[in-house]
Amino acid sequence: PQATAQTGLSFNDQDGWPLVSSAAYRVTFNTDNGAQSAPQIILDTATYGASVHTVTGSTTALANMNSASRDSVLKLEVSNNSPAGFGDLRVATVAFKVLDSELGTTFDTAKARNLFNAMMLVRDSTFGITGVYEYGTDITTVAYVPKESITLDADGLSTFTVAAAYLSSAAVVAGSTQTFYVVFESTENASDWAPDNVFRVSFDPLAGVTAADGPGGLPQDFTASAQVESSSVTLIAPAEPPAGTDWPYTPPEETTVESSVGVYNGTTVSSSVYVASTDGVLRTLYSTGTFKWEFATSSPIVTAPDIQEEDGQIYVYFANEAGNIYKLRDDDTSAYQSWTRNLGSGITVRSDIIDNYVDKLYFGADNGAGTYRIYCVNKADGNDCAGWNFSGSVQAPIAGTMSMDDQTGVNTGWIGLEDGNVVSFQSGDATTNQGYVGTSFQPTPVMPIKTSPFVNSAAAGANNNLYIASTNGRLYCRTSSNLTVTPGGWTDFDAGSPIYSSPWVADLAGGKFVFFGADNGKLYKVDAANGTLAWTYQTGGAIKSMPVVLPGIYIGMTGQDYVYFGSDDGYIYAVNADDGTIRTPGWPVKTGGPVRANPVIDLENGTLVIGSGDGKTYTLSVGP
Repeated sequence: PQATAQTGLSFNDQDGWPLVSSAAYRVTFNTDNGAQSAPQIILDTATYGASVHTVTGSTTALANMNSASRDSVLKLEVSNNSPAGFGDLRVATVAFKVLDSELGTTFDTAKARNLFNAMMLVRDSTFGITGVYEYGTDITTVAYVPKESITLDADGLSTFTVAAAYLSSAAVVAGSTQTFYVVFESTENASDWAPDNVFRVSFDPLAGVTAADGPGGLPQDFTASAQVESSSVTLIAPAEPPAGTDWPYTPPEETTVESSVGVYNGTTVSSSVYVASTDGVLRTLYSTGTFKWEFATSSPIVTAPDIQEEDGQIYVYFANEAGNIYKLRDDDTSAYQSWTRNLGSGITVRSDIIDNYVDKLYFGADNGAGTYRIYCVNKADGNDCAGWNFSGSVQAPIAGTMSMDDQTGVNTGWIGLEDGNVVSFQSGDATTNQGYVGTSFQPTPVMPIKTSPFVNSAAAGANNNLYIASTNGRLYCRTSSNLTVTPGGWTDFDAGSPIYSSPWVADLAGGKFVFFGADNGKLYKVDAANGTLAWTYQTGGAIKSMPVVLPGIYIGMTGQDYVYFGSDDGYIYAVNADDGTIRTPGWPVKTGGPVRANPVIDLENGTLVIGSGDGKTYTLSVGP
């Protein structure tokens, strides 16, 4: 018998005790006004949820944002703290302020419409990079407010609310956390509104977010993080491709570009750019950005094409993941296959081909069943080099590309492995010279080396040292001829974040320096002599692209040395190599996906060529 009668929104059990979260109850509903009554309703099992959820806000705004682009300014992480199996939590509204960066005053509606085509709330995709907004991947729009509907409050709060209630895309499953982004789409001429092309955003998660339970739409309590104030964002016109060209090139099929492009400038065939894609196609483009020819393979291509002029012909060497090595002749209007070699069933190649510029190609491969090999093949026919005896010192997958010094008397290569080792080998017979073991230098467990060692040799002022970056976050320097020797004065540098960006060593006016990126989104400049930090530059995503330093003297810009690289935030950056400031005007340049390929400098045309995760190939002017 049920004797307890309760009304209202807060209930105790029939004994007067507060309900217990996650406990199951039997609930009886009676309606009786003394004269009439309705049938009794009994819920045999109703589970009570008293969870307090969590909403965390953070800024994702970059210092510069391109006109005619789309980018995130705020990240919202909503945690449904109910036990698994309970109802969804749904984001209902998100509100924020758009402010003038200089005075801290509010924007008005007219200013906002001058700068933005739209404001939207976007759900983080289960594909791509978790926690990083990607234009081409994070495409589930929870709420969209077009330009004509953008309205900032007249009371000075400039609060813009995005309605999103009841949409499944706004739901957060019980026992999970979902990330959302507040995204601005800039107008084509946003940069022209200077000085009103600079803004910042203020966001209070507690006051700016409302959330409801999925089944019933009842408002839910949550604990919020502190108020977020973004840094100033300047809307800029991006650096342009050369005049009269059709860059960026968009392939007809959806794909990504993860490797460096090949570039040829000469008279044997038309000046061309060679692009390897994960759809297994090698595409060749004229230097104007128009299509030339393509060669399809059966497997993704994640290695860079090697372009060589031999006997009055242009040849392209490359490999795909299925273990096929190709030599193509560029006949200008089509490709002629000179030879192809299949290394065998189950063999994969993810290491770039290294050319000795005479007669041999070197690369690493996974031979399957836990075996790994360094190959040397003849450029003439693709067969193994004469006398090539593989050493068993490679005991782990080869992640990066090898460095080679094939000068007479040196004849050595170095390659990083996923067991944390770097091994060197003689390019004449593949016998191992020395082995570098990470545990000799680090107190933490050995981590894979996913980068390519950089050997500083064969140049004026070279120190013949090998620079090695590891996913344990450290940059090492060892004598290239004996990998157990640390050069005098050098201290290993700890970036505190995994490194997947291969180091680049450059001789500049102030000395010799090492440049590399890390997963914390920072580009580092470190003194190559002692390992001390010169400066860092912060981007909005992990840096897996190898930076390339272009001394200005090479392109008529004496005293203007810039380092170029890509970031997972989708931008291509140009940073002053001397002081770590962004190049102005025009940089960074937004693409439609993470930029993990290594940039290539085309000195003859004064351009930078790089592929992006959006599948496009970008060519940008870097000259005066």
